[in-house]
Amino acid sequence: THRFLFLPSPSRSPSLQAIEPFWNIYRQHYSSDLPMRMMEQMMIGRLDESDQYLIESAMEVETDGSDHDPYSHEPYRSAGRSRHPALLVHNDQPMNAEVPAELLTRHYLTPNDLFYVRNHHPVPQLEEDDLRDYAVTFDLSALRKGKKGKSRRDGPDGSSSSLDDTVDITLDDLRTKFPRTVVTATLQCSGNRRADYDREVQGGTKRTTGTQWGQGAVSTARWGGVRLVDVVRRIRGKDGVDDDGGDDDGDDGIDHVIFESLDGMISSIPVHKALSPYGDVLLAYEMNGKPLSRDHGHPLRLVVPGYTAVRSVKWLSRVELSTDEAEGPWQRGLNYKVLPPGVTDANDVDLEKMPSVMEASVYSGITRVERVRDASPLNRDKKKTKEDRTEVIESGEKNNPSTAEAEAMEEAAEAGEEEKSGASPSSPPLRPGDRVVVRARGWAWAGGGRNVVRIDVTGDGGRTWTSADVKRGAGQRPGRAWAWVFWTADVPAVVVGEEGGGDGRRTVEVASKA
Repeated sequence: THRFLFLPSPSRSPSLQAIEPFWNIYRQHYSSDLPMRMMEQMMIGRLDESDQYLIESAMEVETDGSDHDPYSHEPYRSAGRSRHPALLVHNDQPMNAEVPAELLTRHYLTPNDLFYVRNHHPVPQLEEDDLRDYAVTFDLSALRKGKKGKSRRDGPDGSSSSLDDTVDITLDDLRTKFPRTVVTATLQCSGNRRADYDREVQGGTKRTTGTQWGQGAVSTARWGGVRLVDVVRRIRGKDGVDDDGGDDDGDDGIDHVIFESLDGMISSIPVHKALSPYGDVLLAYEMNGKPLSRDHGHPLRLVVPGYTAVRSVKWLSRVELSTDEAEGPWQRGLNYKVLPPGVTDANDVDLEKMPSVMEASVYSGITRVERVRDASPLNRDKKKTKEDRTEVIESGEKNNPSTAEAEAMEEAAEAGEEEKSGASPSSPPLRPGDRVVVRARGWAWAGGGRNVVRIDVTGDGGRTWTSADVKRGAGQRPGRAWAWVFWTADVPAVVVGEEGGGDGRRTVEVASKA
């Protein structure tokens, strides 16, 4: 049986269209029977059997066979490994996969193949000719509204010409005619920790819509590319919006910059972020020193440090200066709105009056907890590993030479600490109510370039709190702290019960806040 939607046509009369092609892209409709049950309530009739046969024949051509399967060219189906086998896959069409909690803090810079994957559609596949001619269109037509004549601009090669409504800049131009910038930034899906929210806040009785992420839809990389502000300034010849994103002549009316992907995804950010020299918004073509993989936006993506990752549009094809924010579900839909905490039913809210999610909030997560050999909290190891020197680099200069060596040394030091910890083989069995000291490790991140200055950890339900030692990421620039921090804390904890399985192992509950 095939379902259809009545859609308006130019003549305002309804048009009957099959929804299978749409559902073939958005396959979350098949994850439960809810869409079908909702459609049954709207059924107005059944097709004649002869018409049904014609429709089925057409659908076979539309949906069957690898040549017609929109997901037939996904990276995981290609030769060579592009996704780490440890990734926890929530669904693979489109691919949504997170980093296991125990691996999140294994590397300060997440390896490219372990970086979490959040796709909305099939991954675009570009042929060699497409890559050779790849260009991004910059739409500046909004600048001309209300103005007479044309503004002047400098082209990518430095020549002066009239400001056109649209300008195409090739990937090769971006690589060769603009200064290269490297920014270390954490990206996090807007729905990260949704499963924790449903379990802890909703009490497990209600479920929010969307992928049930754990804490692993977050990762960090060193992104290499070109600052958006440098490109726009070159195109515009520095007229109109000034360096800090404000209006220098009072009549531009440009409040947003819209970004469009090859897969049709559209998002936007405020102009004060997009065109600020301190916002570090990148047109990125590198990830940890290597070309972007297909999953992560090859050949070019946007990176908006400090913002929720839905703003960092992959497979970038178009940039538009605009008076209004982008249309579409990724900008104005329920999943990307900031709702009041007391709202439990979206039907009670006027979404147009709710702001879209931009800067990320403050987050922390615990990735490892182990019993400390010496249970005295006064004897916890105060030794710090080599201070992290990861920072935002504002030029095309060579990367900080300490990055690779420091990461290896720090990981080795942390591994040594792990070997020293753990309960003594001669320790007596634990009982509920016993007090122990555990070593907790985790991460924390705040949006908007804000430094995480403190992480507090408790092992007794919040009665006492221990301030964690920030191991890595503490030396970032004030106001431009785009990356996460790693922390460790030795925490007094109370044994609360026996772990499931009946093997006698005891558990503690540890919580963190940043």
